[in-house]
Amino acid sequence: MMKKYIVMIMAVLTATAVRAQQVTFASADFEEGLRDFLELDDEETIPQSQTDTMTVLRLSGLGLTNIQDIVYFPKLRELDLSGNRIGDLTPLLILKNLRVLDISDNGLEDINMLLFTKADTLEVNVGRNYITDFSKFAMPTECQFTLWGLDTQSKKDATFVKVTQLYANTAEGGKTYIYYSGQTNATAAMSLQYDSQTMPATLDGNLNTVLLPGKRLAATRVVLADSDERDYTYVVPTVHYAAAPSETKTLETGLPDNFRIDQAMTRHGSVTIDGTNLVYTAPDRKVPDVISFSYYQGAKFRGYGRLLAGLQYGDANGDGSVSVTDIAMVVNKILSLPLSSDYVEEGADANYDGSVTVTDIGVIVDAILGNDGSANARRMTPDSELEPQ
Repeated sequence: MMKKYIVMIMAVLTATAVRAQQVTFASADFEEGLRDFLELDDEETIPQSQTDTMTVLRLSGLGLTNIQDIVYFPKLRELDLSGNRIGDLTPLLILKNLRVLDISDNGLEDINMLLFTKADTLEVNVGRNYITDFSKFAMPTECQFTLWGLDTQSKKDATFVKVTQLYANTAEGGKTYIYYSGQTNATAAMSLQYDSQTMPATLDGNLNTVLLPGKRLAATRVVLADSDERDYTYVVPTVHYAAAPSETKTLETGLPDNFRIDQAMTRHGSVTIDGTNLVYTAPDRKVPDVISFSYYQGAKFRGYGRLLAGLQYGDANGDGSVSVTDIAMVVNKILSLPLSSDYVEEGADANYDGSVTVTDIGVIVDAILGNDGSANARRMTPDSELEPQ
């Protein structure tokens, strides 16, 4: 019996000792960031025996203000606290093994407390703070400091602008939309600049959409900016290419060399990517085709584009010819009547002015009657510019 009691007492003492070794954190945000770094579930315990031996810890962008829990990590050699709002650096002074420290983007105005560190050597990234005086770190100290980011300090009243997305999308009918999102503390609206035109743009954290009016015949640079340029992309116009059955030809997008096409596909023919151009092979029959593609600038998505091949202006039903059937299709479009699945917006827009109106009916009639001179006079732009050969 006595032996049984001894075993029970030992089990209780052991359980108590294990519980005592589990870390209790003062900051819930600190603990959550640590669990993410260690890839631990909320239910899993974090023993002090684990924190005692850790040499690397990254807690970036968590909004931390309190880092007193750093006392549980005496062996740290590399610590990333960037992108937080830490005001008191005192808890860092006990880390005598620390060699690399990132406290960038913390809104700090003074880091002189680090002069009292117990570390022997310390590389510190201090970029994007509000520090104006580093003179004390130029004096002899017990710790050998290397400071990075001294020339990237900000002013408290500086305008903050962060563009998170900016891309173009050329939709059916040649309509071009610009999508953008981001945040700023500026009171004045930014501007979206294109085709020598400017319109206000609001960075409010939402994905905003702008329809660019008019048609473009060449790749157009679109800039989202305030007083200084911030971000840009290019719009690829929906160009019509003449293509005979089985013909292979290069379709130029006009994108700059630092852009790249990522994916391309067609409805009927085939296409391969050649830098910022597309090599298109038409199908073995005469049929209008659509070439769709996406493009990037480095890792940033910059837009969707559409090119057309083998399409005639006025061919509203995409059957390869212009006839009275196309007139009926355009009439249905104008009157908002049901359209068949083979309706082609770009073909119905016979005068290429960006909309389908009664004027397009006149262009189609001219084409049917063989009045080429009259048809060209009705067009907004010469054929030679619209249908590259």
